[in-house]
Amino acid sequence: MLRSIARVFEFKESSISKSTLRRILIFMLISLPAWPLVTLDYYEMLPVNWLGSVSAIVILVGVISMVMFVSTRFVNRFYFPDKYLDEWEIRIKHKSMTFAFMSMIWFVAPIVIVMALIPDLSLSGEEVSLWFVGFLLLLLYIQTFHALWQVRPIDEES
Repeated sequence: MLRSIARVFEFKESSISKSTLRRILIFMLISLPAWPLVTLDYYEMLPVNWLGSVSAIVILVGVISMVMFVSTRFVNRFYFPDKYLDEWEIRIKHKSMTFAFMSMIWFVAPIVIVMALIPDLSLSGEEVSLWFVGFLLLLLYIQTFHALWQVRPIDEES
């Protein structure tokens, strides 16, 4: 079954065109503010006035953009096991994963150290899960951005 799903997400020439890669990058950048705003809303730190309404619109646009970004063929292709990918895809995937995990180590380690040094910090299960999902999304974004940076688009004129 996974093999048939992998075939659905196989790269086509249009999957790596300049316009498609640009569209993925735009969806990715538009969706970036959504997660911090959702976190601020969870902690009830968003204002109730017109700025709160604008924040709600930004969250909605960001979530829609995130769904569009995550549902692209380019993003999904790199999350299949290596046996379903060709050599080029495996190389791009491994380089991107390595970069993302190393970035997360350098990003998360100081945060964990600072949180350990705060004596009165007690996080509920919901807050821990919110942080965990945030870090997973950050990992997805870093890996995808690095993969986009590595891939050279196929000319659309050819």
